[in-house]
Amino acid sequence: MDTMLVEFAQWIKNHTGKTWIEKKRPIRCLAHVIHLATRALISTYSKAAFYNPEQGELGIPSENGCRDEIGLVAEKKKKADSIVKRKKIDELKLTEEEWGWVKLFTSLLAHADNAQQSFSSDKGPTLQHALPALEALHKAWSKHAEAARYEPFQEGLTAATDKIVDYYERTADSDAYTLIILLDPSQKDVYFKKYWGKELHAQVLKNVEQLFKEKYTQMYDDGGPFLPEKKKGKLPQLLCELSSDEDEIAEEEDHDVDPQSPWLKEFNLYLHSATSIADGLSIVQWWGLNALEQYPV
Repeated sequence: MDTMLVEFAQWIKNHTGKTWIEKKRPIRCLAHVIHLATRALISTYSKAAFYNPEQGELGIPSENGCRDEIGLVAEKKKKADSIVKRKKIDELKLTEEEWGWVKLFTSLLAHADNAQQSFSSDKGPTLQHALPALEALHKAWSKHAEAARYEPFQEGLTAATDKIVDYYERTADSDAYTLIILLDPSQKDVYFKKYWGKELHAQVLKNVEQLFKEKYTQMYDDGGPFLPEKKKGKLPQLLCELSSDEDEIAEEEDHDVDPQSPWLKEFNLYLHSATSIADGLSIVQWWGLNALEQYPV
């Protein structure tokens, strides 16, 4: 993929004269990332070969004299094309204790399935779930790695969380992962405010504001789009009458009118307005309905 993006960047440069930074563009397959982390968990705990029902000799997987219960489950799923093989498969019966470990192990795999399902959809974009899904999976597996109950899987859980960290850090190369969260009108910066802390939340807004400023300047230079004035209802006027803090009133009346930063008007209008997505409407459809008149940049 990296080679393709380098070639694509060169093609854009040759045909348009514009610089296209390939390092900031790749969006990795999150399902594959979760698959790699899950494989790290499985392969560290179980040394059984990757399950293929059509190939491989039957055997009893073991590690340091102990039977590999995960490998045993894989062996039992192999096809028996003869009575001898069928009998050998039947002999691979797991003990009650081994089934207990299998069930505990599958409870760990369920976290990976939940993460993958959170951004699987054929009805709209789900990239806004990518960072939360990876963070949730990392937190769940890290928590289990510290629990005595999951001690036999600790090495595998560490390998899996290391793999998540590796790919999570690569998302920093692209602004898309944070930008798409802010572009979800149902949450905007709520996720960052709640889970990333004050400093990182402020950094996200600063980075996105810079991107917004660059796009605004591209579109309008020193001018700007016409935006409808926000109508003030009767209730806010009554609340102003009750307030004794004149500075607070002034701030509430308009916090985005700095003439030196005209792009902030639309930026803050979106960020601080109450918005929501109607049932059945995707993020793309919502922006299709609201971008032209309210949020053109």
